[in-house]
Amino acid sequence: MNKAAGRNTGSPAALRRWLLPLFSALFLVVSSMWFLLSEPGWQMQPIAQAWAADTANANPPVRSPLDSELRAFIEHYFNVLEKGDVEQLMTFYANQVDYYTWGIVDKVLVAQEKADYFVRWPLVQQNLVGELEITSTAENSEILVTYLLSFSVYNPQQKDGPIRISGQARHSWRLRQTPEGWKITEEKQRVLSRLRNYKEKSSKSLVNTERQ
Repeated sequence: MNKAAGRNTGSPAALRRWLLPLFSALFLVVSSMWFLLSEPGWQMQPIAQAWAADTANANPPVRSPLDSELRAFIEHYFNVLEKGDVEQLMTFYANQVDYYTWGIVDKVLVAQEKADYFVRWPLVQQNLVGELEITSTAENSEILVTYLLSFSVYNPQQKDGPIRISGQARHSWRLRQTPEGWKITEEKQRVLSRLRNYKEKSSKSLVNTERQ
């Protein structure tokens, strides 16, 4: 009897009864996938992007102590800049600075330029975007720090009406380590994008590619 039962279990009819539900389930899965993929606008890329974003959020970059120190330095600079405090801002700079396209100048000239800048733009806001690029230099006590920032400057009392300019810029500092902390010995910037809330009356731009 056991042999007969074994033969019945392995018979073609028994195999059909066992395989039919399996093939039916597989057919339903394939049909469902085919229907989804054939729908207009269906794309796998957004799903991959969302997955990558979730992964990035779940695994934030591990920063070195130097990176964290420099980020704190930059954020502190931004806070002082937004207050428009020229005297406190000068504590970030060395006595001589390679400043934008001016070349090497005394800190007194940097202070005057910052004061003029705050007259032109009483309200300034800057935010750090993304990661820092930190490069060693030939001088052991100096490093080059490059970063992307978003900016917004506003003057509510222009004769043509309030003006706001916002955008992004690539900013770089050469920093020297001193007993008093990091000091800026070089400052450069290249504006990458900018938006204005007024219609220009001339072709002359109020913001060049070297300065906000």
